[in-house]
Amino acid sequence: EGKIMTFPLEIPCEQHRFILGKKGAGLKEIFDKTNVVVRIPNQEENSPTIQVIGETTRIGEAITMIYKMANALTAVQINAPHWMHSVVKGERSANVDIIKKSHPDVRIFFRDDHIALEGPPEEVELVRSQVQAVIDDLRNNNTTYLELEIDPQYYKQLIGKNQIRLTEIQEQTGCDIRFPFVDESRFVKLMGTKESVDKARQLLLERVQKLKTK
Repeated sequence: EGKIMTFPLEIPCEQHRFILGKKGAGLKEIFDKTNVVVRIPNQEENSPTIQVIGETTRIGEAITMIYKMANALTAVQINAPHWMHSVVKGERSANVDIIKKSHPDVRIFFRDDHIALEGPPEEVELVRSQVQAVIDDLRNNNTTYLELEIDPQYYKQLIGKNQIRLTEIQEQTGCDIRFPFVDESRFVKLMGTKESVDKARQLLLERVQKLKTK
């Protein structure tokens, strides 16, 4: 029997879960193939050091597997304030659906002030560049974002049949106007240049006022 040794391995903390695998499947796979035990520090420890314990003759094989697992997936964060998320997602999350279809191995998470991507490095990079382009576009165009509180009872009249009134306001102001799909929300999202957002806000409030006095 070979000598048992413990080998410390430095792997960035954010890659630990890729080695761990779903319900510890990664660790089990390493053990099944090499008889080597891999100890991953818990999140509270926040330590990059993984302990690899096993026969000296098998440690090398286990380490190769660990590096392969750690680098098979990558996680990136893209800074983006919350209001940009709806633009990245697209109407009824259409853009996200397209990303999921073309890059099924990439997972996308919308957090408070950023968008997180996870998956195979090459694919993550492709998705990252797509998402970043949308965000850069919003930043470069000095996009203004506003949530306007409007009573949902007026949505129908403001939008009009086949969205005719909504389209009219959008064309008149150059502002992107998004009404919530569920009537529970009282906030209409306005996006565009500061001037177009101001115009749309004024126009919508005027129309609401008219509807109130009817």
